[in-house]
Amino acid sequence: MKTDHRARAIILIGPDRMLVIKRIKKPGQPHYYVTCGGGQEPDDATLIDTLKREAMEELGARLRVLRRVLVVTTRLSKNSRVREHFYLCRLVGMNLDRRTGAEVFDPRRGKYLPHALSLKRRYLARVDLRPPALHDFLLEHTDTLTRAPEV
Repeated sequence: MKTDHRARAIILIGPDRMLVIKRIKKPGQPHYYVTCGGGQEPDDATLIDTLKREAMEELGARLRVLRRVLVVTTRLSKNSRVREHFYLCRLVGMNLDRRTGAEVFDPRRGKYLPHALSLKRRYLARVDLRPPALHDFLLEHTDTLTRAPEV
């Protein structure tokens, strides 16, 4: 079975927020949130290289990667699956003018808006954060994740 690997960033900002991308596909459709990240490309030696490249492309962000905290595998078809590796990160710096990702600038793909999402359970429980396995993980572990040491 073919497995595509993707790296995704849980980017902590401040004591109880994370930086996500608010996705608005079409006007009038409900929005949802995703973490930045994407597929490993041939020039990416490691998944952390993928993560850093994607953060720059999608957010113009530089990250300090702390550790991998979650792996989610989704079967796409009989012969393929995607494995998403979620890494806990701290934001080092961000400049939206440095974004280079084609998806950010293609109006046919909708809007990709940086958003500071509260990690307080009462708020987090009400938002559409995808994939659902990440949403569930954050609801269960938000207290320990937000106390992640600066390593």
